[in-house]
Amino acid sequence: MDLTLGHNLILLTLSLVIAVLSSSISLFFVKRSIHMDTKHKVLWLVARSVAFGGAIWVVHFLTMLAYGMRMIISESLTALLFSIFLSSTLSFLGFYLMSSIKGLIRKPLLSSLFLTMSIYSVSFICEQSMEMNPLFLHAPFFAGGSLFLFMTATFLSVQFFRRYAHGESKKQHVWLSALLLGGVIAGVNFSRMSAMNFLSTGNLLPLNGKLEMSQNALFVMIGLGIFTFISLMVAVANFEKKMKTTQSTSALENKIYRSIVETANDAVVTADRNGRILSWNKAAEATFGFREAEILKQPLSLIFSSPILENHLTDMETADQMDGTWKTPTMELEGIHKNGDTIPVELSLSSVNNDSEIYFTAIIRDITERLKDKKRIEHLVFKDTLTNLPNRRMVQDHITSLIKHSVDNNDGIAVMFMDLDRFKHINDVYGHQAGDQLLTDMAKRSESCLDDGDMIARLAGDEFLIVLPSSTPSEANQKAENIIRKVTAPFQISDSEIYISCSIGISMFPEDAKNTSELIQHADTAMYTAKEQGGTQVCFYTDEINQVISRKVLLESGLRTAIERNEMDIFYQPQVLTNENRIVGVEALLRWKHPKLGMISPVEFIPLAEETKLIGPIGEWTIDRACRQFAHWLSQGAEVEQLSLNISAVQFLQRGFPTTLWSILKKSGLSPDRIVLEITESVVQDTSLCLPIMKELKEMGFQLSLDDFGTGYSSLQYLKELPLDIMKIDKSFIQSVPFSDKDKAIVETIINMASLLDLKVVAEGVETVEQLRFLQERHATAYQGYWYSPPVPEDKISENLLIENSPTHLNAPS
Repeated sequence: MDLTLGHNLILLTLSLVIAVLSSSISLFFVKRSIHMDTKHKVLWLVARSVAFGGAIWVVHFLTMLAYGMRMIISESLTALLFSIFLSSTLSFLGFYLMSSIKGLIRKPLLSSLFLTMSIYSVSFICEQSMEMNPLFLHAPFFAGGSLFLFMTATFLSVQFFRRYAHGESKKQHVWLSALLLGGVIAGVNFSRMSAMNFLSTGNLLPLNGKLEMSQNALFVMIGLGIFTFISLMVAVANFEKKMKTTQSTSALENKIYRSIVETANDAVVTADRNGRILSWNKAAEATFGFREAEILKQPLSLIFSSPILENHLTDMETADQMDGTWKTPTMELEGIHKNGDTIPVELSLSSVNNDSEIYFTAIIRDITERLKDKKRIEHLVFKDTLTNLPNRRMVQDHITSLIKHSVDNNDGIAVMFMDLDRFKHINDVYGHQAGDQLLTDMAKRSESCLDDGDMIARLAGDEFLIVLPSSTPSEANQKAENIIRKVTAPFQISDSEIYISCSIGISMFPEDAKNTSELIQHADTAMYTAKEQGGTQVCFYTDEINQVISRKVLLESGLRTAIERNEMDIFYQPQVLTNENRIVGVEALLRWKHPKLGMISPVEFIPLAEETKLIGPIGEWTIDRACRQFAHWLSQGAEVEQLSLNISAVQFLQRGFPTTLWSILKKSGLSPDRIVLEITESVVQDTSLCLPIMKELKEMGFQLSLDDFGTGYSSLQYLKELPLDIMKIDKSFIQSVPFSDKDKAIVETIINMASLLDLKVVAEGVETVEQLRFLQERHATAYQGYWYSPPVPEDKISENLLIENSPTHLNAPS
């Protein structure tokens, strides 16, 4: 019987809607999967492909129903499932190629072929599995033409989707792509149904164990398929809503990220695996000078030296991988500015692996200012700010390095310690600015006397250190002499012509020291020896110098604790009236017994005490102890008129000395007229300084004595001006009296002059009866010396003072 199939427009329209919606949902899923990793992309597309294959199956049977088939349809369950499986597989291949950027660009035709075959496979397999005993024929030309048409429509759909996925077209193009693909699904089934002619006897063949399906059952299955499809649409809508929320959050995060990147002080640059720049922030523009439009898609080699960058990328490829991310240590290299200048930068490079694509992020910091700061700090650490010469730290490191080299090569090293003579006077007279200029000019003059490889450094103040590598003593001496000659030439500072000199001490490696500190210390020691010998000369370090300095250092250290350790003591020497042999007073003499060196002469330790500023506390202790002892003797009935105290020049000129002396005297209860203050001629050289102090002491009631008269810079002028009471003749004149007519004349002149000036005379160092009788004949007031008694401890002098004063108890002549 000849059967012509009609068609139902509602069912056809429904099948078309389902085809278009299924296509749009599928394309939506493919778009989302483009940036997924491979694992999630496969799972995502497999699920979508099964749904897409099911949709094609639903559209196929809706189309059959739309053509009014009023017969029982029987299909193989295996064929049914195989058709869905084959369609889903072909759909997956097509979608996967569309979700791959590389595949999408290179093989759109292959994607179109897979999608078209997935649609045709359902119709073909289902038709071949029908058990209706029909004979249906397809027009060959019609079938071939329709296949070409549908293949072209699918290709256009893929192309529209490609443009949309790459952001090259508007969002409406994805709907156009979905309409084309949905039209292909519906059109394939429409065309195949329209091309069929059915010839049937109306008799059905045996089913032979195959699935039989009535139209009602088919409606139920199609209904379930549509329900599933609608449910999927609802799920996709919810998913899209969540995705929009996620996109909104992601967009906010991206804005925050961009804000941070754009406001960052460091340049932030991203690039692909080939080194093509993908992003460029404002700091990068400021660092390299390129605007974003100029640099995007340009190679990194435009801003970095290629060899350095290639080495760094090679290091990164071998770095440990953690979660798809590589990081390399921060490194310093040179960048290239737009104008061609090189820029020192610090580079921190990391990479992210996204679906087999590697992107690099570079954080770049311009370290120009940091390097400048580093140089400035190094200059401050190793250079003297005034002269720009190396400082102590740098020269010490240099000497240490030379010593290591010299040990291997047996080279000698000369270290010269140079100090200006009387530089403080320059500062006081001309001011510190002139002093600084003098130091700078002097450093240049000294440096001009040196050879390449020699080093001159400023240690502090007017102290300089000169290092001569591979030098002999004679070479060092020659250079030192040249420096002294250069320095002693006049300096023109402002409008003044300034003269200065210097002293230089030299130590040699390895003869004088084995390490840096000892070399410098020994050169310093030799320099001080040069100064003590008058300055403006060169002195080499020797063991003898070291012994003298070592003793001096030992004495200085001991002086600081001598009083606390009860090492100091006071001896007393009687002062006797020349014609009566009666003790008229005692002179207090400080003695120091060092625990290692024994008795130390005042001639040695008093100048050291003055130099180290220890004379103040030592002098006060001596005055207090002697006054208390003298007051004790008086309370015991001693008939002694006065106590003589030696006052150091430094102590005498200290601010507030009269007040300090008065305070000590009050504690002892003594009257000031019993105290004789002995001062040397060095004190009275500047009468403008000493005269006010002497007058103040005289007003308080103290007696003043000029000690060692005739041995200093004696002047008759100050004898007239100063308020003196006593004049002491130095022992050097007394001891020569018996055999020197000149000394007799000097002593006699001093006694006569003192008498005319109404001054008492005390002779020191009387050791023989001839000396005493000479003084008696010239009517000297008093004497002291070994003839009567040497200086003795207080316990022995106490016996002589407290027992009746008579020659039988003393060494005086009868």
